[in-house]
Amino acid sequence: MLGLMGLAGFGPLIIQFFFNQWKQDAHQFFPLAVAGGALLAWRGCCEVRGPLEPGTRWIGVPLMLASLAVLFLAALFWSPWMGLAALLICLAATAWSLGGPALVRALVPAGLVLLTILPIPLKMDEWLALTLEQWAVAGSSWALSLLGVGHVLRGNVIEIHGSRLLVEEACSGIVSVIFMTSACVFYAMWRRRSLPALLLLWVVTIICVLAGNILRITSSIWVLVNRGINLFGGWRHETIGIVFMLAYLLCIVLAEAAIPRRAARSCGGADRKDWRSIEELLLGGRLFRGGVRFLAVALAVLGVLQIFVFAQRNHFRHHVNPREMDGSAKFSLPEEIGGWHLVSSSIPAPIRTPFEDGVYSHIWVYERGGIVANIALDYPFFYYHDVRICYRMNGWNIAKSTLHSDGIPCVEFSLLGKDGGNGVVFFSTVNESGGWLDEENHLYYEGEGASEGAGGVWQRLFNRVTAIPFFRQFAEVGVTYRIQLIASSGRGFSGSELQQLQKLFEEGRGLLVKQFVKPTPTQRNNPQ
Repeated sequence: MLGLMGLAGFGPLIIQFFFNQWKQDAHQFFPLAVAGGALLAWRGCCEVRGPLEPGTRWIGVPLMLASLAVLFLAALFWSPWMGLAALLICLAATAWSLGGPALVRALVPAGLVLLTILPIPLKMDEWLALTLEQWAVAGSSWALSLLGVGHVLRGNVIEIHGSRLLVEEACSGIVSVIFMTSACVFYAMWRRRSLPALLLLWVVTIICVLAGNILRITSSIWVLVNRGINLFGGWRHETIGIVFMLAYLLCIVLAEAAIPRRAARSCGGADRKDWRSIEELLLGGRLFRGGVRFLAVALAVLGVLQIFVFAQRNHFRHHVNPREMDGSAKFSLPEEIGGWHLVSSSIPAPIRTPFEDGVYSHIWVYERGGIVANIALDYPFFYYHDVRICYRMNGWNIAKSTLHSDGIPCVEFSLLGKDGGNGVVFFSTVNESGGWLDEENHLYYEGEGASEGAGGVWQRLFNRVTAIPFFRQFAEVGVTYRIQLIASSGRGFSGSELQQLQKLFEEGRGLLVKQFVKPTPTQRNNPQ
């Protein structure tokens, strides 16, 4: 009974979590991680010594209550991330209730592997991937210079004979650092290595991935320049990716063998006759009477809450265009907006599966007084996507970033190019429920304004901690759509020109959003 209630209580959020993970290439390894964690858990249970004695209730009960509290918040705000965190806490509480410290120690290796599935909060996983990309492209540029291959480096873009090569195109395997981290943790735990040895092995793994990607970028460009063979796509690209992945795994095995180890601890087999079920342990009075019944009822109620919240979220979706919002969606902007004249109609978006091979973009080009501005609708993004990262990776420097929170949130930032060029970008983000996002704190906009400090992890942590309400940060953002305007000039822009560009963006944004998102009740009552 408890197992069925556990499935009902955690099932909806966990299913949504894995569904979300499958949409992201960097996290599609989770079935292997789950299988590896299950294998380590099975081995740990077989090797733990019996008889099992339940842990003290002063640890087990708070852990279980904490799990239920996190699960309640996860259901209330529909946060699959918190749902998985609640499940891991619940598993820890169950292990403690069943076998105390002995069983918990036996299951720690499995728990560490399962933790690799959980994305790092505060976008630290994105920061790590971007940092490795920057190091990889810098190392590749240095290697290409040694080989005498002429190129121009602009951010994370390498230009060769007029062709622009993004790191993702030249070496999409840079995101494999997440998968290799999971593989590193599993192998270290399978080999019964200590946590310091695991940390050392992980550092070696990251170094191997970085070196491998530098080698891959450099060799692919050298082959393209000197042999005319394109290794950036097709079956060659996929084959090279598999070869490097196997090489990384081999490096993990060899590095683990080279790390000194202490004498292996002896493990005795468990006496299965001494194992007792969780119902017997919980109802036996060691933790609390009626514990199983309480958990069953609580999980059933939370399961119903999840179904209700999920139904509400889907009921209030405001798509006007096709639900999938693929390349078949149609959008249009007028020939003239506030004195700006359309000089190029929308660039058609290619037909492809959503969340596969990037995003779709519809672009309109407007001109006024010698200034050319591009308005773009880009979609779909899974979770929030900060376009400033893309411009930085393409060689621009972000000179200034300003949040406009009068009405619909909008971020304005200035661009400085290494060649002396200047640019300005305005962008706003709306989710699939028709809600505009506070661009600075990545929260739903409540109208109270937001901090303009967007500097690094500590600033993001400060913004999250001081957010009101606090747990709103855990809400599932879901699919998002971005509307942006970019204009560039060699001389920069005057104050009046910036006002004209902002007005063009706001009017274009309003015209576009009406074509794929119905207004929310709040927006109908308070039109912009």
